[in-house]
Amino acid sequence: EISESANGKAAGREDGDGKISAGKDGRSGKRTQSYAKTVLYIYPRLERIAADYGEHIRHRAIFSYENRTAERAAEYLAEEILKKRAIEALKERVDAALKKLNDEERFLLEVRYFGRKKKLREFLEAGTERPGSERSYYRKQERLLKKVISAFSGVGLTEEAFFREYRGFGWMMSACRQIGSGRECAAVRRERQTLTELGAVPVRLPFDGPIAASGGKESLRISG
Repeated sequence: EISESANGKAAGREDGDGKISAGKDGRSGKRTQSYAKTVLYIYPRLERIAADYGEHIRHRAIFSYENRTAERAAEYLAEEILKKRAIEALKERVDAALKKLNDEERFLLEVRYFGRKKKLREFLEAGTERPGSERSYYRKQERLLKKVISAFSGVGLTEEAFFREYRGFGWMMSACRQIGSGRECAAVRRERQTLTELGAVPVRLPFDGPIAASGGKESLRISG
């Protein structure tokens, strides 16, 4: 998983609005990809994060009532409620964007970004084709990311909107910085493992050197 720690250094810099500016070799396209990848990586956790905010708000409301710190507590709780709603809104927009994708495209997102083994099994049981050659797989992922960015824009989740609305979420900005600097190692290892279990035949994965081919195994060895 991408760490939620905010102390990692990255190639880009964060400006006064919380937006990540390019490093020496940065490009606008790379920043756009970074925000989209961040949203995709955290998407499976958004429902749980919103629920955690709800629990936190309830506990703080009880604590504040007992300690009679009404004015300050009301301000704090209002801020937390807004954060919860922002997370819920993010999930709703991503849900709407993903509806524009076909089954194969959603399957590819599961392989690279989501890693939900139950969902992968469901796609395969429904007859979704497994990843093919290395070249074909990565070309499909590149095209898919562009389509996802377009779908995000169609539901109002542009790069500008993302940084404007979520700059106050330090863990989210930290994840975006890590992705922008190419530090997706844990996610890449997970993707490699998933591809191996699917019987795909990639020889090389980004950031991780050559790996042995899986030998074209037909059985799915995904558990959990």
